[in-house]
Formats: sequence, C-alpha cells, structure tokens
Amino acid sequence: MKADKMRIDIWSDIACPYCYKGKHLLEEALEGFPQAADVELRLHSYELRPGAEKNNTADALRLVQLAQEKGLAPEMEEALFTAYFDRKEDVSNPALLLHLGKGVGLEETEIRQLLAGDRFRQSLTDDQREAEEKYALEYIPFYLLNESLVIQGILSAEDYAKALREAYVGWKAGEKGKAERKEGRACSADGKSCRI
Repeated sequence: MKADKMRIDIWSDIACPYCYKGKHLLEEALEGFPQAADVELRLHSYELRPGAEKNNTADALRLVQLAQEKGLAPEMEEALFTAYFDRKEDVSNPALLLHLGKGVGLEETEIRQLLAGDRFRQSLTDDQREAEEKYALEYIPFYLLNESLVIQGILSAEDYAKALREAYVGWKAGEKGKAERKEGRACSADGKSCRI
C-alpha cells in the first residue's frame, strides 16, 4: 500500500556544514518540483561529536525532534544552523535553545521540560544506530528517498531534483524502486573529516 506522501528521511547534525548547505539545496530543488506537496521530510538526528564539551549538539537535536512533533522542524533546524554557522553561537547553551525554540513557535514550558529531562535522548541513539546498521551510513548529510534511493553528502540542486523525480516515479507507481546510492560532499560519521 502506497503512503500518502513520498517520504524523504534525512540524517544530519547542526555542527555539519554540509548538512546546512544540503538543506538549502534540497529546499531549492523542492521549490522547483511540481509534486512538492506530495513530499514529506522526516528529520533524524546524527550527532557527529557526542560528548563534546562546547557546542555539544545533543540538546539542539532533541529540540529539532520536539519541533518535528509540532510541524516546525525545518524552521527549528534553520534557526539552529544560522546560530551555529552564521553567528558562531554555542548551540549547547540552554538560554539560546530556549530563545530559538520560542522564536519558531514552540512553547516555553515544553522547551524547558525538554532541556531539564531526557525526552528524545534515546531517539538520538536509535536514529544513529538505524542509519548505521540498516542503511550503512558513512557520511552526513544522509538522505533516504522513498525508502530506496540513498544520497550520502550533498549534491547540486539539479542533482537533487533528478533524484526527486526518480524516487517520485517509484513512489507514484507504489514501488520502492531499485536500491541506488549517490555520493557528494559530506562529513564523516565520526566527525573527524569531510569529503569534498
């Protein structure tokens, strides 16, 4: 049975420059994709440097998960990327996370509860494990289109558009399509190197 929308699963981290760039290139491709209303983006967490003292992204990634429940994940992720890359802010700072979360429309009480507790902490681990074990993730950003077409790294907007069309044809026909992998510029899963 075909899903109501073609799903694109995306694994990324706020500290990954290619994830930030890839987000914008995929959005550009979707803007020119006539069937964009039939596409659902599902964001997953992949923390490059777990346990880092400064700019640990675990709480930021949990905030994206909270925003996803409210339909605000793209806005939350954009606010975090902008803070981290453009303004060089520490996205592990609870006051910053509260400010950014409220700025995209999340409730202050929910944000405070999230930051004080463990909500979504297990999903960070589960997202990472699923990507590595089920899909052999080696680099992020990591995209899974229609549960078959894998993109590791970023492509040009034109190549994203081509991949969207390929995956959409399979989805429309009710098929997953042939398993295929495409690779572009990316950060290694261990966060120690980038492929350009």
